[in-house]
Amino acid sequence: MFEVESTRNLPGAFLKVLDEFRQRYLVSYSPRGVQRGGWHRLDVRVKGRANLQVKARPGYLAGSQ
Repeated sequence: MFEVESTRNLPGAFLKVLDEFRQRYLVSYSPRGVQRGGWHRLDVRVKGRANLQVKARPGYLAGSQ
């Protein structure tokens, strides 16, 4: 989340947003051996890189099929 207190600060805020998007990756997976429906918790970490900050949603809600 980026706070902007004044319109004069907008250029700097946009640069911060762009910088953060440049450092993103998209990770996907297909789980096996779990119930199809319901809430499934996610834990995303980068192996061997404890100094990195990972931002991910806490889980996903799967519909029953």
